[in-house]
Amino acid sequence: VCKHGIIWARQREMIGGMILFGLLGFALEVWGDREASNTPVEYIYDTRPGVALVALEMMWFYAYASRCWQTFSAETRQRPRFFYKQYATVLSLWFVSLPLVAALASILAPWVRFRITFAVSGVAHALAAGVLVYL
Repeated sequence: VCKHGIIWARQREMIGGMILFGLLGFALEVWGDREASNTPVEYIYDTRPGVALVALEMMWFYAYASRCWQTFSAETRQRPRFFYKQYATVLSLWFVSLPLVAALASILAPWVRFRITFAVSGVAHALAAGVLVYL
């Protein structure tokens, strides 16, 4: 539940998760830049760090959604409730887009995978950003 002022010592779960997410992202970048892995056969999220990153993203989504719901349920004022109702739904698109794109990539043929996943990911992020600007 959101409260005024953040006490960082109580946010170990969030800070640890962000560090782990950053390290896994770095491992994927290093893997992607290696010359031996420049083959179109293996998708970046099919690797062990990639699967861990997608799983962590799904855990982040669960934490985000459950905490938004807790805050929404505890809030009695109309304006904050309206904010959480509108923005929580749109911001969920960011959390859901990576697992959906990774699942889509796992069923696509290697020679079309990059173009389709790049387009779907770009459209999802542009759509979420556009809706946020509109709201």
